[in-house]
Amino acid sequence: MPKIFVSYSSKDEELVDRFLEFLMRGMGVSEDDIFCTRLAGTLPAGTDFLARIRTELRGNGIVIPLITPNYMKSEFCLMELGASWALSGDGGKRFYPVLAETMTYESMNHTPLKNIQMLRIDRRQDLGDLYDLLCEDKAARRRTSVFNQKLDVFMNDLAKRNDPGKDGDGYYHAIVADVRNVPENYRCYKINGRIDLGPGVTYQEGETHWIFYHKGMYPDLQPGDRIRFKVSRTELRNFPDLKNARNIYLDALERC
Repeated sequence: MPKIFVSYSSKDEELVDRFLEFLMRGMGVSEDDIFCTRLAGTLPAGTDFLARIRTELRGNGIVIPLITPNYMKSEFCLMELGASWALSGDGGKRFYPVLAETMTYESMNHTPLKNIQMLRIDRRQDLGDLYDLLCEDKAARRRTSVFNQKLDVFMNDLAKRNDPGKDGDGYYHAIVADVRNVPENYRCYKINGRIDLGPGVTYQEGETHWIFYHKGMYPDLQPGDRIRFKVSRTELRNFPDLKNARNIYLDALERC
């Protein structure tokens, strides 16, 4: 069974802890088959840190970098990313980069990964694709019902971590996380996290929040844009690909 090397920034410890738990409890990956310095006992006292990292990068069959803004600012992370990319392909190491937080495909255009298929940590379909890949690699166990249950928990935890804040003028501040393909006369964008629905209202399993408006009412947006907006009303919808998605209809929207 191939081992998985998880590359991350030390400034993203909360995120990587949640991801590691999801790998183990949701995808059935054994802790013994993961190399990640966040796991206890990975680097015992007296270990030559750089030599161990080099050995694991060469030896492990799968590398999953969790790419965040902090990751891209770290020279050490970029070294791991470049080495993993160089060792991948042509029957070599499997390389599954995962974008998180405000990272977008466009933000990777200046890197060697611009032509590499990447996954997003906040997309259910992408995490399902990662699970399928790891099962094909025999690094994960096929337990679909357990995976779906833990996926809901992971997505909910991720959304709570990124919940938009509200300022004194009644504007929510958020980051555009994704663009949905809708009819030409409309615009629909996923925001990071979920807005506060008020007292007595509970989120549904896997609920995501999307701002929705007619073309021309507000500016067109892209993933990574920082915005602020006022809410007119919301409507919970259910789609086969998104599960529970809440449309947010606006009174105001502007870029920050």
